[in-house]
Amino acid sequence: SQNHLNPSILLIFLDHNKSDTDSKIDLNRLLEHEDFLENLKTYLADEIELNNLNPFSWIYFILNKSDLWQTNNKYQVKVPIIEPLFRQLLSPIFIIEPKNQKDAIAKWGNKILKNWQNQNDPRLAEKIEIRYHSNTNSKDINGIRNLIIESINHNSTN
Repeated sequence: SQNHLNPSILLIFLDHNKSDTDSKIDLNRLLEHEDFLENLKTYLADEIELNNLNPFSWIYFILNKSDLWQTNNKYQVKVPIIEPLFRQLLSPIFIIEPKNQKDAIAKWGNKILKNWQNQNDPRLAEKIEIRYHSNTNSKDINGIRNLIIESINHNSTN
C-alpha cells in the first residue's frame, strides 16, 4: 500500500512574466499558468477522491512579483504572436481594458479563484484565497511564513 501525505496547506506561486525585472504582463505566461492550474486541480481532485483524503485546509494563490506590477500605473502587455487568439481566450478577464497592471492581475487572479471555488467541482479546500506577494518585501515574506505557521498550528489542533 502506498502512503499518501495529507497536507493542510497548498501555496501556488504564479507570476505575470518569467522575467524578474519586466513589469509587462505576458499573456503567454498567464495561459501557461492556467493550463498548469487546470491539470493540478484535476489531479488533486482525483487524489482526494480516490484515496479518501481530506481536502486542504487552505489553498493560497500567491500572485508573485507584485513589486513589478503594482507600481506600474499603465496597463502594458507583452503582445503574443497570435494576439487575437489570446485576446479571445482571455476575454472573460479583459472585456474592459484594465486601468493598470494591478487591475489586470487582480481580474486574472479572481478568474482563477472562481474557477477553483466552483461548487460543481469536488471540494479541494476549506478556504481558497489570493495573496499578492513580492520576494523583495519583508512584510510579504513574513506573511508567507505566518501562513505556514498558522497552518501547522491549525493542523496540530485538529
